[in-house]
Amino acid sequence: MAADVMRVKLHLRETRVLEVQIDTPSELRLVVESTVTRPRCQHCGFKRGRVHDTRAREIRDLEVSGRAVTLVWRRRRLVCGNCGERWSQDHPEFDGKLTRRLAQRLVADAQVMPVMSVARRYGIGWHQVMGLVRAWSQLIAEHRRQQRCRVLLVEGDLDARTPPLCDGDRQRRHRTHPGCGPPPRQRSAERVFNCRNPIAGEEPSK
Repeated sequence: MAADVMRVKLHLRETRVLEVQIDTPSELRLVVESTVTRPRCQHCGFKRGRVHDTRAREIRDLEVSGRAVTLVWRRRRLVCGNCGERWSQDHPEFDGKLTRRLAQRLVADAQVMPVMSVARRYGIGWHQVMGLVRAWSQLIAEHRRQQRCRVLLVEGDLDARTPPLCDGDRQRRHRTHPGCGPPPRQRSAERVFNCRNPIAGEEPSK
């Protein structure tokens, strides 16, 4: 091995580093590709095809020792050997122009600081960060709607403005409201973004 060659381990599934393009104290730029060489056709599910062409796509990743990291993904376009349709290869760790772990970090930071500060810190547009936060909020809301809670009915004459009691005296009567959930809890972005494509607004996997 040459004296000025480095080994890079990204800790990303199905990802292979091909080349280090830029390695400076302020920037790290890597060329990567997917290790899945025979993906299934997105139209018919056939697992046999040929590579039509390869296109480079830049993906932002988490910083390493204060250095901005950019992954140049050689994304394959394939032609199905069964139906003849063309499609672009997907990657489980990439969503749009960000890695999933970077999207998770942006959402986690947005919980403790303004969205504008997060955008400036990572050099990403405000609208992109806000889109991630909204997608995260929608997933949390969907999760709460699927839960059931017990709202207790307080007997006696009380002020109409008195809010219902939750998780109180079990001896009192209760009824179930399927649309009501527990108070919101702080959840990590790793659990929230446990679906196929939350950034694009797709439904979470069941």
